[in-house]
Amino acid sequence: MENCLGKTALSATYWYRAPIFQSSAVRPTFSGLREVVNDVMARNALLEERRYGTVANNGKCGVVANMTRAPRGLPRHLWGYRSKLHYYFYIRAILRGGGVRVQILVRCTERLDKKTKDLLLLERSFSIAQSERDDLNKKCNQLRHERDKLSANLRDLELEHEKLLKLLEEKTNRLNEETILRVELENTVTTLKEDLEFKRNMYEQTLKESTTRRLIEISEVDAGVADYEARLKIDLQETRQLYEQQMEENRKEMEELFRQQLKDMNLDSIRDADVANIRLEELHQMRTRMESANKIIADLEAQNASLSARMRDLEQTLEMERIAHAEDKTVLIREIDSLRSKLAENMREFQELLNVKVSLDAEISTYRSLLKNEEHRLNISPGGSSSGSAIRSSQFQQQTPIRRGTPQRGAKRKRTTLEESASLSESNYRVSSKATGDIEIIEVCSEGKFVKLHNKGNKEIVLSGWQIHRVAGEEETIFKFHRSVKMEPDVTITVWSSDAGQTHEPPTNIVMKSQRWFVADNMTTTLINSSAEEVARSERERQQLSSMSSHLRETSGGFASTSRFEGEDIFHQKGDPPAGKDETCRLMTLKTSLCVKVEDNIAVL
Repeated sequence: MENCLGKTALSATYWYRAPIFQSSAVRPTFSGLREVVNDVMARNALLEERRYGTVANNGKCGVVANMTRAPRGLPRHLWGYRSKLHYYFYIRAILRGGGVRVQILVRCTERLDKKTKDLLLLERSFSIAQSERDDLNKKCNQLRHERDKLSANLRDLELEHEKLLKLLEEKTNRLNEETILRVELENTVTTLKEDLEFKRNMYEQTLKESTTRRLIEISEVDAGVADYEARLKIDLQETRQLYEQQMEENRKEMEELFRQQLKDMNLDSIRDADVANIRLEELHQMRTRMESANKIIADLEAQNASLSARMRDLEQTLEMERIAHAEDKTVLIREIDSLRSKLAENMREFQELLNVKVSLDAEISTYRSLLKNEEHRLNISPGGSSSGSAIRSSQFQQQTPIRRGTPQRGAKRKRTTLEESASLSESNYRVSSKATGDIEIIEVCSEGKFVKLHNKGNKEIVLSGWQIHRVAGEEETIFKFHRSVKMEPDVTITVWSSDAGQTHEPPTNIVMKSQRWFVADNMTTTLINSSAEEVARSERERQQLSSMSSHLRETSGGFASTSRFEGEDIFHQKGDPPAGKDETCRLMTLKTSLCVKVEDNIAVL
């Protein structure tokens, strides 16, 4: 019975989930939301199925249990009908349970349809929102473009407004000047009129005086009165006509000149006023547009603030990277220090080997002096000459000279102290450079031949007025670039001394005319721009590493010996007793073996 109920529950669950799976394949979008909805609906349907199935199964199990019990007084031939009746009741219980599941399935299908419709509405509203967002983005881009255009127009109008203000000021100044000129001319006309009136009065007075004199003369001279009066009238009329005509012409010319100037000035002022009104109206419109653009700019500034926050985050990341770079640099410096210590150790080993070489040279000299003493004692000469001979050997070389004792012929031999020394010296430069801009000093010749500059930026730099300042001890060199020299990105310029023997090929190779780069143990090279600011600096300091070793030895003998790199001279004294042939051969063999051993030691070194 339990197996039957379990199969029924599983089949009901399968009947319910099949349409959900089919509905989820309708639209592939929002798959995560659909899975959550399907899971919730499946759980709800399973709970309802269990609730209704439990009630039906309880009733069915009760009927089956009652039917399986065989009453004690029932005959055997009725047991077959009883089993058929049990089967009938079992089928009826299953059908009742199936009806409950169908009802549950119908309800769940209705809920599923409703949820699917809601989901479709949400998707539709989401697509509408996306389209509205795209439209808003387009409008925002258009407004930005329009804002840029309005800003450019505003700048142009502001420039034009400034030009018009300057023009208006010039016109105003010109009007004031013309007004002043008009007043001056009016004053001049008034002055001329007064002068003319004064002259007229003078002429009239003179005329009256002349008339009086003439009348007196006429009264005195009656003979020419009529002729004199006629001539006088004619002269007076001519004088009056001449002065009146000249005054009328001057007045007309002045009035016409003033009228024309006043007309031109009125026309200019009217035209300037119209242009100023038009520009003021355009300026008002541009201010209105600018206010609308400022609102858009405020929104853009909010976006800029968010981007600034992002930039600060990136700067923090960059600072962390700088810290990591500094740590890596510290590790590299430690490695460099370890390499320097290894180099110092190698130098100490080399010094020890040099000391060994010096000691071997001293032993060789000792062996040679012993050989010479024996030869001198036995009076042996390799060439067979009793007067002495000189033997030259070119197989050894020695750096330091050996002091020679003065040869003495006598019974007592003097002890001579010989000093041998060897020295090793090495020099190098410690270079430090820095640059505050795109141009840096990458190389400075230690022999004073050239100075190299490099542009590490991505912009062209004009070197007009720039200088290179070299300080070497108490001497200095100042080189100033020509105003036409330009430095392209990622280009190296070499400034050569005049005695370097190079060809002048600007702008990459520049040869100084009569200057050269001075050299000293401490040199400082500085690049200065046209504003007298230091752009780059390079310092070179010579470091001297030296070592010395010495060796003292004492020998005895009455001979003089000289040893140097190119050869060897051995002097023998006269009067030594002769030696036998066998002893001479033995000494020569000993000498040869010692020379071979010394050569092997030198080869090892």
